Amino acid sequence: MRLIDLTLPTQQLPLFSFLKSKPTRVFKNGNFYKFIYYEPVGEALTTFSHEGILLSLRNENMDLEGWELVRDIQIALASPELLKVLENMEANTLSKNRQGFGLELKDWIFNLICNGIYTKNETATLVRLLFINGYSFEQVVDLFTAITKRKELASYFIEVANRLYKEVEFEYHRQFKTNCENELDGK
Repeated sequence: MRLIDLTLPTQQLPLFSFLKSKPTRVFKNGNFYKFIYYEPVGEALTTFSHEGILLSLRNENMDLEGWELVRDIQIALASPELLKVLENMEANTLSKNRQGFGLELKDWIFNLICNGIYTKNETATLVRLLFINGYSFEQVVDLFTAITKRKELASYFIEVANRLYKEVEFEYHRQFKTNCENELDGK
């Protein structure tokens, strides 16, 4: 399991008061607190920074030089509530950084297209990568359906894509619905 390193400035702690219900190991450095959780199996979080909040992920122990241990208990599994908050923050961060440059087919993306998608992590990474590079929801669906090798990933794909595209595509879908209604009405 990967470790989630959630670093919060002191002024952001009230927004995360729900973390008290799932205590874990905590470190402090000046005005920052670092909460360490295990990422649940099947999740595919990514590193991001949002309004002073930093989320990073590690496969092994992290460098904690300069950090003081303030809660010495076992590392807990991240709660569904925390995961939901982090996923929404990630979607907001990606939306703010979205650009329409397209992707060059090389390295990891090239191998993924050639060999197909087999894991939730690959699914989430592909959706995030295509989203941040300006691909439309329909383009992402088309590519995913062409290269996926496991049908059971479809519901996870829809979950991730809907979370990221919900605000971006809302206006598009509203306009599409209006156009369809007009067509049916003969306008």
